[in-house]
Amino acid sequence: IIRGKFAGDNLYMRGVDALRLSGEFNIVDALRSPNGTIGAKFDSVSVAGLTFDSVKTILKIADTTQGSYSVRGLGTGADSTTDTVSLNADGLWSMLQGTTAVRLDSLLFRMSGSTWTLDQPSTLTIDSTMFRVDTFALNNHHGGSIGIAGIVPNAELVDLRVTAVKVPLA
Repeated sequence: IIRGKFAGDNLYMRGVDALRLSGEFNIVDALRSPNGTIGAKFDSVSVAGLTFDSVKTILKIADTTQGSYSVRGLGTGADSTTDTVSLNADGLWSMLQGTTAVRLDSLLFRMSGSTWTLDQPSTLTIDSTMFRVDTFALNNHHGGSIGIAGIVPNAELVDLRVTAVKVPLA
C-alpha cells in the first residue's frame, strides 16, 4: 500500500485557476495491479467566469486502464453578492492504447436560480489525432437545452454541432 498527501498553491492550467490544492492518495498493489483512490480539494477555483469556493474530486482507480470519478463544487458565480453556483458530476474513465475516454454519467449544475441536468450519459474521447464529443445534452426542465456533439480532428475539417434553445444570456 502506498499512501500519501499532496498540496499546491496558486495553480493555473488552461483557463482554470485555483488558489490552493490539497489531497490524499491510497494505492494498493502499485507495481502489479494498481487500484485505489485519489482525493483532492481545490480552494477558490475560477473557471469560465464562475467562482467556486471549493471543488472536491475523487478519482477511483479500478486497474491501470479504468476507474470512476466524482466532482462536487460549491461557490459564488459572477456576482459574488447574490449568485451561487454548484456542480455535481459523476462518471467513468478509461485509457487504452493511446485513447482516453471520459464518460459523464450524471451532471447537475445550478447557477442564478437555474438548474441544468444531463439528459443522457455522454462520452468525451481523446487521442493524439482528435477529440470527439458523443452527444452532450443539458436541459433546464423549463424548455431550455444546450447540446454539443461532433469531432475535432488535428489535421482535418471540424464537424462539431452546438445547439442552444431558450437559454438566457443575462
